[in-house]
Amino acid sequence: MNRRKSIKIKPSNKFLPILCSVSYNKKKYQIHYYKHIKSPKKPTLVITANIHGIEKISSLVALDFCKKMVKLGQKSPVNFVCIPCLNPFGLAHKTRCNGNGVDLMRNSPLRTKKKTFFFGGQNWSNRLPYFQGEKLEKENEIWLKLMKKIWKSTKGPVFHIDIHSGFGWKTSIWPPHTRSFKTKRNKQLFLPFKKMAAQNGMKYSDIPYNISGDMLDHLYELSPRNRAAAATMEIGTWKWIYTMPWRIGLASNWFNPPEKILKKVVREHSKALMTLVNQSHKPN
Repeated sequence: MNRRKSIKIKPSNKFLPILCSVSYNKKKYQIHYYKHIKSPKKPTLVITANIHGIEKISSLVALDFCKKMVKLGQKSPVNFVCIPCLNPFGLAHKTRCNGNGVDLMRNSPLRTKKKTFFFGGQNWSNRLPYFQGEKLEKENEIWLKLMKKIWKSTKGPVFHIDIHSGFGWKTSIWPPHTRSFKTKRNKQLFLPFKKMAAQNGMKYSDIPYNISGDMLDHLYELSPRNRAAAATMEIGTWKWIYTMPWRIGLASNWFNPPEKILKKVVREHSKALMTLVNQSHKPN
């Protein structure tokens, strides 16, 4: 049996403690997490993933990296917090949205008038993709509450990576954009992201994208920006569709690598996150 298959994220995964649960149609879906705060003064690395349930590869990378950090334990040079699956309903049902049909990444109170038509978020119907919802969903409330605790309980820099997949030819690192934060950023804090991208053949993209309700933007706006930095790791999947066009008909294939290279993709991105540990420990 392929041992990698045995560690695939499931809503009932017992490897990590339960942070809380969300309920849909009288069924509970558990959100697991790992938290290791060694010293409030040390840098803190936060990894979140799978806010879009169909992007399974993001959970696999987060979980693989989390296992490495658990093994480091007290030897870790940074504090570490990880939620490998923010949308357990979406993962279980192979859908992008949560149980209310809401795209959690377009659900924050932030709004922009220059959003990309439809793809940038819509409020016409929860039966269509990219539905923003009318209020902050439970999963995002949980995410926000945890981040506030981290900001309050630590004094060192906080580096937050949210893992996604499905856009681009290669993996990109995207800092917050929608509300034009460039002038407000502590540029020094974003250097570890740039160095991680350079060392691992990734693209550091500082080109604005027009998404309304972006949750990572919302969290960054609320964060203590003098010591906090955030970025999206977008695992590019277009090359796997281009080189294997027979995979185009299945929606999940647009967001996840073929099974035969799954181990390699997980390993490469988990390794990249480990370089971020070293860079965030020595951001200068």
